[in-house]
Amino acid sequence: MDLLFESKRAWLLPYCIFCCLAIAISQFWYDKDWLRTICLMMGTMLSGMVFCFILMVLFRWITWVRRILVVMYIGATVYGWINNYIKRWYVIIPSFLIMSFFMMWNLGGVKNCIIASAYRAKLNNLISRVNSEYDKYSSGVDRYNARNGLGFFNKVRKKRKVNLAWYGFNSSGINMFALEDAVFGVSTSVWKTKVGKLNKKISRISDKNDAIFADETISDERRRFNDVKKMNREMGYYNPDYDKISVELDSQKKKGIKAQKKILKKRI
Repeated sequence: MDLLFESKRAWLLPYCIFCCLAIAISQFWYDKDWLRTICLMMGTMLSGMVFCFILMVLFRWITWVRRILVVMYIGATVYGWINNYIKRWYVIIPSFLIMSFFMMWNLGGVKNCIIASAYRAKLNNLISRVNSEYDKYSSGVDRYNARNGLGFFNKVRKKRKVNLAWYGFNSSGINMFALEDAVFGVSTSVWKTKVGKLNKKISRISDKNDAIFADETISDERRRFNDVKKMNREMGYYNPDYDKISVELDSQKKKGIKAQKKILKKRI
């Protein structure tokens, strides 16, 4: 919802201007038919917008709200015209068109802010996860090379950190009220693409971290086994299965290094 607060001048200021205009007409020029018509139509529009704003912001009902509001506004206008509450068709029709457009634009921008805020929160969360996973991977590679005695020529090269500048949310709240986007809806394809790519990068880095963890696990198991084996020998106890287990652990270690290197050499 942060984008909605950022752009409050775009949606709240025009609404307040309409409210002030409606109040001024009702106080000073309500005796004139055409001004009374405009005042009643503005009052109906403003009331409907408050109701729809609550539905959109509090209940996240954003799909059909604008269309339903326009249909209700048509019904209210026709009802007022038939029952002679509003008069003069040449005032009613232009007023209806202007106010319907204002509702579509204003609530459309609010809708865009709600949708975009969710994507911005998601992108920020994914970027934070990428940074966290990469930091874990970066320190893990150093430990992996040291643990396995890998030198300059055969060590695992650390992959370059992902440049996350492109993956951030680069739009502002005001952008959500651009005429075309507010009326017809903002495109979310770019944000969806960024989310998909960030998820892939998180998955790739997680695979690398899993490979490092697997090597660490087998190394710890091997070290504990060697400690037990050494202690038992010092106590004069010897189990012939120890040599077999040692060979199996060494074999697992070698196979693991081969598989892990394959994963660790893949791009992020």
